[in-house]
Amino acid sequence: MAEAGDVQAMDILARIPKKMPDGKPVPSYEPLYPEWHERAIKTGDKMRELGQRSIDEMTVKHLKDFYLSPLTEEQIAEYIKQAEAGNVIAMRMLARTPKKLPDGTLDTAFAEYWLKRAIAAGDKWLELLDRWNTAMKTGKWEEYQQASREENIQALEADAKNGGQNSALTLGEAYLNPDRLQWPQSMKNFEKSVHWFRVAANVGSREAPGELCALYFNGTKHYGGGGDPDYQEAAKWCLLAAHVGCDALGAINLGQMFEKGLGVPRNLAEALYWGQVANDRWESRDRRLQEIRNR
Repeated sequence: MAEAGDVQAMDILARIPKKMPDGKPVPSYEPLYPEWHERAIKTGDKMRELGQRSIDEMTVKHLKDFYLSPLTEEQIAEYIKQAEAGNVIAMRMLARTPKKLPDGTLDTAFAEYWLKRAIAAGDKWLELLDRWNTAMKTGKWEEYQQASREENIQALEADAKNGGQNSALTLGEAYLNPDRLQWPQSMKNFEKSVHWFRVAANVGSREAPGELCALYFNGTKHYGGGGDPDYQEAAKWCLLAAHVGCDALGAINLGQMFEKGLGVPRNLAEALYWGQVANDRWESRDRRLQEIRNR
């Protein structure tokens, strides 16, 4: 499924538990299967992409110095040759390992030149590092965080408006639970969350109906808001979640609504049916995960 372009399958493959050669678990901050982690990002997994960006930012915070040990003249010559041929990693090395001037000081102008070349060539990590260093030097850390967040939102919104269901889904999840993207809790916004979940559902997301099902079934009070459940809307989205998304929780909620007559006419036969559907969904999911682990 992943080879056919299924981003969900890629995400599952990237998270399957495995052990390091010494038998210890892989550290939680490392992608368990880097190749599928990268492929999921390139295929449009915005949540995984932003998660990687957060890891990069934490890495940057722990760097004590922008510069590494100076290169030898031979190394500099080789890296310049590679950099001029378009090798971005070589540009990065030249930016972070400047040569020395005759008086023994670092040639920061040389490093600055290659820093600009690397960023212009698409080195996002180095761009992030440069912006972080600038923010720290100028005492504008809060401004940096806000600008970075706004850039992420703009990129996600632009992609969502062009039919990117994963971006729309990510926005819906982030406005519902800001911790997902390390946003401040003040950015929680149920109206925006519902809006982007609807956008995602309208462009074919299998997960968005389940999110809307849960939101309407539980009411925003369940998530720290003040809204009561809307069972009529819940019935519509839970039915769609159960059919389109094969969502077990959607089927469970439908079963409860039919059992109690919430938003739908009370019907015990329907309640039993959706309860069985939910059970089958869970068993099917468990089997699928086990099959993938056994490959």
